[in-house]
Amino acid sequence: MIVKSVNQVRDHHSVSSGGLYVVYFMHMVEGSPLRISVGPDFPHVYDDHPLSQFMLVDGRLSRHWIVHRINTGVELKQHLYLWGYPEYAQDNNYRLALVNGERWAIEVFERYREFLELEFPLPNVESRATLIADGWYQCPKCQEAWECYSKDGMVRCMACRALHHNPVYQP
Repeated sequence: MIVKSVNQVRDHHSVSSGGLYVVYFMHMVEGSPLRISVGPDFPHVYDDHPLSQFMLVDGRLSRHWIVHRINTGVELKQHLYLWGYPEYAQDNNYRLALVNGERWAIEVFERYREFLELEFPLPNVESRATLIADGWYQCPKCQEAWECYSKDGMVRCMACRALHHNPVYQP
C-alpha cells in the first residue's frame, strides 16, 4: 500500500506534505479511525497517523501482511484489528519490543521494510532497470549487472543500492 500525504502531518517532521510513503502496517480500534505507520525515520521515530491525512496512491494490501483481531476493552467486547507482517500483527511482545527500539525487533522490521518497499511500483522513482538476459538486470545509475528473479514492482541494484522499476513486473 502506498499513500501520499495531503498536508503536513501534525507534530511529525519526517512526514512531509505531498510525500509518498509505503505503509508498513495499520491498526484500528473498533469504532475509531484507521491508523497507519509510515515515514523515513520509522521505527526510530515510532508514530502512527490517521489514514485521513493521506490519499491512497496504491491501495493494494501487501502479500506479506496478515489481518489479526484482538478482543480488547470492557469485557473484551471491543476489537483491535491489525494489518501487517505476522510478527507485528500476532505478537504483542514483538510490538512492544519494536516501540521500545529493541535491536532484534528492528532487524525483523528492516527485513520486512525491504520486502514492502520492493513489492509495488513507486511512482516517485523514475529509473527502470534494464533486463539484459533472463534473470539479469543492469543498473542505469552505475551500469553494474546483477542476477535477480524478482517479479516485484521494484528491484534494488546490488552494487550501488539504487532503487529502480522492475522491467518484468506485471500488476
